[in-house]
Amino acid sequence: MAGLLLGDISNQGAHPVGSQRYSEEMPEDGSRWYFSRKEIEENSPSQTDGIDLKKETYLRKSYCTFLQDLGMRLKVPQVTIATAIIFCHRFFLRQSHAKNDRRTIATVCMFLAGKVEETPRPLKDVILVSYEIINKKDPTAVQRIKQKPTNEVLVQQMSNGPKVGRCKPEEIGEK
Repeated sequence: MAGLLLGDISNQGAHPVGSQRYSEEMPEDGSRWYFSRKEIEENSPSQTDGIDLKKETYLRKSYCTFLQDLGMRLKVPQVTIATAIIFCHRFFLRQSHAKNDRRTIATVCMFLAGKVEETPRPLKDVILVSYEIINKKDPTAVQRIKQKPTNEVLVQQMSNGPKVGRCKPEEIGEK
């Protein structure tokens, strides 16, 4: 079991988990939770869109660091931050970094993780703190965004990213 947790792929194919077995033959309907390193690296939508493995790895580390900072500033438990990171990883297993802004997706994942882990923060707070982190080199940006009505803040932040409302739950492994 420890080998599986540490990324041992010697048992690749079927992984026993309780009474269920997860195999390579399972349909790609979002129900799989375990992927080998090879599957992740070779089936990446980002690489299909021209992003090499090194750049994709950088982007993944970048949104993890962003989420850790966002979660700490929002004062959410570490489990909420970890859930947001998992949501992001699962989203980018099926969607390309080239077509989705990683920080916008990470912000949405933090908001959803807060709800799932029963540590919700108001959407306005999540977006304002996210905006503050993204624009940390421009101290006037935070003051400008705080002067706008809430609906304008939401529109501005989300208009730069994907149409998140159209995201299917299957894209992050939910049914």
